[in-house]
Formats: sequence, structure tokens, C-alpha cells
Amino acid sequence: MSDFVFIPTEEQIENSNIQSFMNKHGISSLTELSNKAKSNLDWYWSAVDEDIGIIWDKKYEKISDFSKGYPWAKWFVGGKTNIIKSSVEKFSRKTPEKIAYYFISEDYSTSKLSYKDLEKNVNKLANGMKSLGVKKGDVVAIYMPMIKESIIAILACAKIGAVQTVIFSGYSSDSLQLRLQDCNAKILFISDGFQRKGKQISQKTAVDDAIKNTNVEKTIVVNYK
Repeated sequence: MSDFVFIPTEEQIENSNIQSFMNKHGISSLTELSNKAKSNLDWYWSAVDEDIGIIWDKKYEKISDFSKGYPWAKWFVGGKTNIIKSSVEKFSRKTPEKIAYYFISEDYSTSKLSYKDLEKNVNKLANGMKSLGVKKGDVVAIYMPMIKESIIAILACAKIGAVQTVIFSGYSSDSLQLRLQDCNAKILFISDGFQRKGKQISQKTAVDDAIKNTNVEKTIVVNYK
């Protein structure tokens, strides 16, 4: 085991988001921030909301509601939003050329997406999914490796209001089938193959067997290469 520990420089600390947040609220240490957050959850999450700049379609009426007990806690009660507005669209408008994602695959091939291109890809996929009949509340299963198309699929589901469930791409056919049945998936995303630990992996055989006796209507295959 390595004993390496990352220690940020003073410049990194001063320029960090958490330090900026603490300075804004007159907090001198992480311990003080932690104690204040734990003692006043509503203050903390209201401050975080303001700091992040979440875009609300309808502003929440109150931060939290524990009236039915902690296991049934409600957050940002009465609020309505689509996370795409705060995670993609906002930055596509403000900083369209800024890089949203850098990708390095196991075979060391690299790619990147600007916020402008990310929004373009998300919108294109969301519209394609809607043309297949995917609507708010439908379940979409994402059985893909860690590639940029996985992120795009997740965000496209969010834009539509579909429920997305990410399934580990290394699961067997039986494990995949069980999860597809359990979540009642309508659409399944897969890739045409990928590399893991230096070996080429094909999902076709596993998927062909897994979708039997499920409610999957369409399988969308992503070209990995």
C-alpha cells in the first residue's frame, strides 16, 4: 500500500471552491464549517444552493421536512427543476468552449467534450429517445463501460424525465436480466464492445440472453470505436 497523501498548496487552498464558500460566510476552518452544517442543516443547504446557483423552475417552500422521521426526509420541499438546466445548459450559455469532460480509456485513447458539444449531444440523444417513445417516468437501463456516451445517456434521460439505472458493464447475463426485470426497463443502452484489463469484451451474447423475459422494447448500441 502506498503511503502517498495529497497535500494541497496554499495557493490551491485559497483558490478552492470550499475556501471561497467559507470566506463568504465568515468561517475559518473545515471543523467550524462541519459543526455549523450539522447544527443547522437548513442554513447549510440554502447556502449551498445559492453558492452553486441551482436553476429552479419553481423555488422550494422550505429546505427540509423531517415530520415523518429521518428515513422519510424530504428536501427542497415544493421545488421543481431539471438538473440539466444547472449542470449543462447554464455552462453552455456562460462558457460554451470550456471543457466539461476529459476522457481517457483503458487503451489510452483520449477525447474531450466542451459544454457546447455536451449540450448538443444530450439534446440529440434526448430527441432520438423521444422518437422511440421514451417519456417521463419510463425506465432506461445503461449497461455500458466508462465512456463518454454513458454520461450523455444519463443526462439525456434526465432531460426527458426518464428514470435511468446504471448497471455495471461486467455483470453476467443472469445478473443483467435480474436487474432489467426488477426495474422494468423499457430501453437498454449497450456498447458494441470494450476493453477491460487488456482484453476485448463483447456484450452481445450476454445481452441477447438477458433481454429475454423482460419488458425491454429497444436496445441502443453505442459504437465504442
